[in-house]
Amino acid sequence: MQDLEKAIQEQGDKVRKLKSSTKDKAVWQPEVNVLLELKKQLEAAQKAAKAAPTAVPAPTPAPAATSSVDPAQVKALEDKIAQQGEKVRTLKAAGNADVWKPEVATLLALKNELAALTGAPAAGGQNKGKKQK
Repeated sequence: MQDLEKAIQEQGDKVRKLKSSTKDKAVWQPEVNVLLELKKQLEAAQKAAKAAPTAVPAPTPAPAATSSVDPAQVKALEDKIAQQGEKVRTLKAAGNADVWKPEVATLLALKNELAALTGAPAAGGQNKGKKQK
């Protein structure tokens, strides 16, 4: 969530700068749309965090003493994420939100744990709202 908050702050600054430099809506409107999407992602993450109080373990940060990442640990987390993603897709197909929402929270926690381990931003949510063909 901290990464999203930082991204929102940066995008907000960008939008303010563009709006102050030009009145042409075609220039700044796409950036406003990006900002709104980031805010939606933050809201969803906050709701997921509230919905899964202690059932989802907090990601453990990588030890500060070692600068290298254990590839086996990364692979194991990626496998867990893939399995959890399949579980979420299956449950979503069944349609009962009370069942799949906690599983989504678990998936997000796994992705955040991987991000903390590798130092890369958490994956997911990029295609939200886009229809697949």
